[in-house]
Amino acid sequence: MKYNPVRIIRGTLDHELSYNLTRPYPRNRWYSSKLLVSVLFLALSVFFVLFNLANSGYDLQLRYTTNPNDTETQRHWFNRFTFGDDKLKARCQHLHLPVGYQFITTNLGLRYTVATITQNVAGEDLHTSMVSYLNNTLRDCEVDSINVHLEKADRSPPGGFYWSWQKSSPSISASCFVENEEGVFKISFVSKNLRLNNYDYVAVTNHTSHASIWWGTRILNNYWFGIRVVMAGELPDDNYHKKSQEITLANIDFDPGLTDNMTSRELFDIHWSWAFFFAKVLRSLVLVDLGNDHPPNLLLDEGLLQYALKPHNDFNRQGTAPIGPDLKDPNGHAPWGKVRGIPPPTSNITLKSSINMVKMEDAYARFRNMTGPLATKNASIYAQYVCSVPEAKGVATAFLFTLVATLALLQTAWVIFKWLMEVAMANDPMAMYCEGCFSREQKFPSSGSDGEHELSPMGSRDRGDHSPSTTTLLRQDNRLVDSSEDRGSWRRMSRRPGTI
Repeated sequence: MKYNPVRIIRGTLDHELSYNLTRPYPRNRWYSSKLLVSVLFLALSVFFVLFNLANSGYDLQLRYTTNPNDTETQRHWFNRFTFGDDKLKARCQHLHLPVGYQFITTNLGLRYTVATITQNVAGEDLHTSMVSYLNNTLRDCEVDSINVHLEKADRSPPGGFYWSWQKSSPSISASCFVENEEGVFKISFVSKNLRLNNYDYVAVTNHTSHASIWWGTRILNNYWFGIRVVMAGELPDDNYHKKSQEITLANIDFDPGLTDNMTSRELFDIHWSWAFFFAKVLRSLVLVDLGNDHPPNLLLDEGLLQYALKPHNDFNRQGTAPIGPDLKDPNGHAPWGKVRGIPPPTSNITLKSSINMVKMEDAYARFRNMTGPLATKNASIYAQYVCSVPEAKGVATAFLFTLVATLALLQTAWVIFKWLMEVAMANDPMAMYCEGCFSREQKFPSSGSDGEHELSPMGSRDRGDHSPSTTTLLRQDNRLVDSSEDRGSWRRMSRRPGTI
């Protein structure tokens, strides 16, 4: 018996085959344009590519930064396609600021050590050992006190040399307010034992970008040198001609006075001292470093800068000062005649050399046009922060993930589009038009009660008749073909000799 593969295949398929259908667009001016549908799917393709690239092509990596605020607020193009999901948002770890923490500010000036941390709660100052900090701006900074520690290193009599007081050093105490998620905290800190033998007690002394700090360090060192020279000389007492007292150790504390006027004697609670102008310059330098530009400042005002270089009311700078004039310079004063002055901005000269030094009273005219603007900016604690920032994956990985996800979304969009078209064409008799099926329906017309039924590609269900469906006609056709094949096989077998 000869096996017919067509029959086997049809039996496997249960006598049903599939045909491609031609479905027209809905008869609507918004749907009938093929260009509109093409543009719609093109826009969806671009959107899906961007969406999948943003969500699959980037991940978070650890990075160090000194500016976490800008890092966290920075936005990229792919953040627009995450739709509220902040998984690609940069985040930085807070710095735990304990008592004893050493730091410099972002203005790159002096080095400080945290002394106390307090928070005012219901009118009471509560001390804490640590505060959470994330590059918060230092606000309302003030200098609380300045201490000048004078200590003699040997037993030389008065009238010796300034290096006998080389163990001397100044210290400052300041405070600022910091606000975080837990409230407002007051941080007090100190900078002790400043060594003013050079200019390296500040982090940066660039004469163009940090002009105020540059001027402050040069003037401060000169006043400090003058203090040691005065201490090494014959100190005045009630009677200038009497023998000076021998002093080997002294501490001078300058606390805030009744005014902020830099030319007033009421600036500090001590109205006069040979360290008075030194304290003025040190106070101005610290406030510049902490970013406080509100009170008058010797290093932020052109007129006050000239006053700091040549004050008219500094008795140590007058020719009638108690120690007397310098013999080599009758119009000057002995200690200040020996002050080395200020080196040029472009020079690497230190205090150990007096080559090319310019006197303080002449420095403004010589160097002011060579230095930058007198200014400060908001300060914060300089530190490195660990941040998680979004970075692109490898090209191959990003391409593969984006391609697979985009094709899946496009397939989903196409299925939804076809379903919407079927819903829109539900009442259209040509919605399921099949040319091959229509020809079969004409070949096998149905017989109704009256024998006359008008056929349509979808039958006549919409008119209430009972015309056979396309599937029914296909099954009838398949049975006829199967019967004809069976009869042909029987005839061939009957013609063979010896068969029954």
